[in-house]
Parts: sequence; C-alpha cells; structure tokens
Amino acid sequence: MPIQRVAVLGAGGGGRAAAHHLASRGLLVNLWEAPQFAENLSDLRGGLLLDGHPDAFAPLALLTTNLPAAVAGVDLVVACVQRGSHRPLGEALAVCLTDDQRLLLNPGSLGGALEIAEIFRLAGRARPLIGETSTLAHCARPTPGGVRILLEVEFVRFAAFPASNTAPMLAALQPYYRFFSPAHSVLETGLYNGNPVLHPAIALLNAAAIEHNDGTFRFYGDGMSPAVARVIEAVDHERQALGRAFGFELLAEPAVSRLQRYGPTEDYLTCYRDSDIFGPLLAPSTLDHRYLHEDVGEGLITWLALAEVAGVSLPTVEALVTLAETVTGCDYRARKATRLAKLGLVQSDLTGMCEFVLAG
Repeated sequence: MPIQRVAVLGAGGGGRAAAHHLASRGLLVNLWEAPQFAENLSDLRGGLLLDGHPDAFAPLALLTTNLPAAVAGVDLVVACVQRGSHRPLGEALAVCLTDDQRLLLNPGSLGGALEIAEIFRLAGRARPLIGETSTLAHCARPTPGGVRILLEVEFVRFAAFPASNTAPMLAALQPYYRFFSPAHSVLETGLYNGNPVLHPAIALLNAAAIEHNDGTFRFYGDGMSPAVARVIEAVDHERQALGRAFGFELLAEPAVSRLQRYGPTEDYLTCYRDSDIFGPLLAPSTLDHRYLHEDVGEGLITWLALAEVAGVSLPTVEALVTLAETVTGCDYRARKATRLAKLGLVQSDLTGMCEFVLAG
C-alpha cells in the first residue's frame, strides 16, 4: 500500500524536520507531541515554515497531543523521540496501532524497534511493520513557527524487525527517503548509533569543564583533544568487534560521519572538533544528562549485554561505565541483567540471537 497519510511523533527539531520533509512532498501529515510538552506545538499555525526559505511553508493536517487521533488511519507513523521515550510510546501505540500500518523509529537508538515489538507481543497485539534508522534523517533545530534544517543526512542505514521485512518496508519509504540504505538487521542500525561512541567519553573526560560551564564551552569544539580522540577510537574499535561477532562489518565512526556530511575528515580528532555542525554545539552544564543516562545507561549497557552473549571483550567500554557510575551515582550495570529480555532477545547463544533479528 503506498504511503499517503503520515503521523510524525515528536515536535522537536527532528520531528519538525520530518513533518516538513514529508508534507512538502505532498503527503498529509499529522504532528503529535506528548501532552507534557504541548508548548512545542504552541507556535505553529497550521504548518511549518522552513527557516531561510519564506516560500517553503508545509501545511499540516493536524496538530495534536491526542495520540490515537494522530495515528488513526495513517499509513506511516514516524517517531522522532529520544531512546528513553520508546517504551512509554510503544505501550501507548500498542493500544491504537493496527497491523496494516507502518512504524518508523527515526532513529532506533539501539534497541528501539526490538523493544516496541516486544511490547506488542506481550500485549497480545499483532504488530505493525516496524523499522528503524541508524540516525536522525535530518539535523535540525526548532525555530518560531517552523524548523531550521542544517543537514539532510546521507548514509542513513535502515532495517526492519525482523530483517525479512526490510526490503518491502524500504521500498515504500525510499520515494521519500532516497538516502536510506538497507542494513543487515536492527543490530547493525543500533550499533551505527554514534552517540554512545562519542558522548560518554567526551562528557566524562571534560567533567570539570562541563560542571563549570558558563554557557560558552563547546562540547566538540572545545571538548575534543588528542587524548579524548584516542579514547573514542578505542571505544569505536570495540563497537566494530561487537559488530563482527554478529556477522557484519561496521565502518569507523568518523568515516560514517563524513559520509553523512557531518564531519570534514575521517580522523577521530578533526572529524568532530573541526566540523561546522558538531564543532559549535554547546555542552550541557551538568553531568545529570542524557549523554550519560541514555548513552551509558541504555547504549553502552546494551553493548555489554550483547558482548556477553557474543564472547567479546569491551575493556574501554567497561571503564567508561564504571567512571559514569562513579560520577553520577547511578547503578547502570544493574540494568544489564534485564536489558536483552526487554528487547525480546532471550536467546542464550549467538546463533539463536542472529536468527531472531533476521527472521523473528
């Protein structure tokens, strides 16, 4: 069935960019935001202005905080939310999505599609076609009444769960997302999420600067140094080793960033420090932040759980998790025991897990 009606979930920069992108291509688009963030819709007047392009107004069919109304009758749901929102969103969608609809997590952030599929299974509901991307399709920021799109990202990896559904779902999406390319499985899209590679190392090795941040410290532009780059490279090599254990080769993170047009080089220092997009981004002023809670507590902890099944050693990741726990006081490792079960990955051996993500 061709895509004609879409619901975009999340009215931050990524969601607004997705809504503008799809509406400007002739689709009827609903934009939903969670009720607690309803102010994210308050500046919109029937559609989205594209910053810097006064003639590029994209009308929206519905602006709402009512999730069932947003997704009713649409062909595609595009969820542009942070990783921690996938579980509550999945629980809400299990009540109102039907098995003839498609759900795209943009991005999946290592485990998003698996977790939502498991929520549907436990609820006794037939799940829709579920797929995820390795990264947000657009680098964007909200502006009054619209959105500023800094970059339409190239080299966006896509997979469905199970991977046997990747080809038909991708065929439906590619008329609107030409830059999507098929991945081996949702394990590959998840391990192409660069945030756990970058954020924990930079945040932890710049802890004092972040806690003293007066609003001028640039996370990448000032936080990157040769020593920080060496830690990131070590983490990246461990990520690649984990991918090989599951049967696929992952490009180095700076090579991915260059293909996506984020970074100017494939060097672990200059790719991020000297990037026109990464370089100016300001750091948070606290370590009580998703750079640790999400990218360690969800991302690196999932790596460790997968590595245990695969028999792969991740010493640098282990060190960063220990340091993050010390800095934040959070017991991130306590989540490892249940992490894979929440994703439906209950197979105890590598072969069974690989077969599951491919065939369901």
